[in-house]
Amino acid sequence: MVSEAVLEECAIEVTYLSHKHNEPKEYTLHPQAIVVRHSVSYLLATVKDYDDILAICVTQDSRSGTFG
Repeated sequence: MVSEAVLEECAIEVTYLSHKHNEPKEYTLHPQAIVVRHSVSYLLATVKDYDDILAICVTQDSRSGTFG
């Protein structure tokens, strides 16, 4: 799902669980790239109309649309 969104340049709906907050939040992400560093995958994406690119750790739960 994530890699397809990067290749097809389409937005994805995700649920993100921050380390600071225990409540999941819904976001629409605009994927830019996937980066792998030391066997950890990160999705580089923009949110809403912001130009800043966020690095979001992708976990195994990401296949179901959950990031955290």
